[in-house]
Amino acid sequence: MAEIVRERGDHRCDHLVQVYREPIELAESVATFFAAGFDDGEPAVAVVCAAHWPEICRRLERHGHDAAALQATGMLIMRDAHETLEAISDGSAPAWRPFKEIGNDLLDVAAAVVADRRPRVFGEMVDILVRRGDRGAADALEGFWNDLAAKRSFTLLCGYRVDLFDIEAQLSLLPQVYRSHTHVLPGLDVDRIELAVGRALAEVLGEADSQKVYAQVARQEQAKSAPAAHLALMWVSAHMPRTAARVLAAARTHYTAATAA
Repeated sequence: MAEIVRERGDHRCDHLVQVYREPIELAESVATFFAAGFDDGEPAVAVVCAAHWPEICRRLERHGHDAAALQATGMLIMRDAHETLEAISDGSAPAWRPFKEIGNDLLDVAAAVVADRRPRVFGEMVDILVRRGDRGAADALEGFWNDLAAKRSFTLLCGYRVDLFDIEAQLSLLPQVYRSHTHVLPGLDVDRIELAVGRALAEVLGEADSQKVYAQVARQEQAKSAPAAHLALMWVSAHMPRTAARVLAAARTHYTAATAA
């Protein structure tokens, strides 16, 4: 995973997102994200679903870091995502006041361990909200994180489980997710995604028009912060609605075949 480097003392928050298909992709992304920080002496906060935590810990160990030992020293703080979401909510939706209080408390605890290092935070509360069907609340929570980042120094990674080949995800969820984040991280299967999308575009549109799609997305502001294949699928879905279903279906077929192989 490419690291986003800031000068020490720069208080801008890198707000990263991992869009993934399988939990193992998320676990590797989080482990890589945290391990890079631990290597540089940065503490970490994980607001994570309990089902994902064991694999993240196993992946961290492959990167040379013992999660239990890090928790014992305070370098790694783990909170359950469902419980934390309930704690920051007023009724059924996240509310700014409890979010700010809990978010600041977690950052204070992490920062106190190593005062001159920027904490790294991973969170899954937004994905829980999307899975409940409340995208508006997820978008509001992303806004809360960005508001907190205007005042605090930390690096944030969010995780969303998304079917990239689903037209509704392309038209509504992914534009919302990408708008809220500074960088979209490629998954473990980035090469398969790129190959599958490239083949699908060439088959459905023809080689010349498929290159025009990539030229269009290359001019987008997000071109330097998101995988080209992701942006290409989003562009086709938004601008070529009658063709998008065919492109997405072909891309899914090629991706599935490559994964099986």
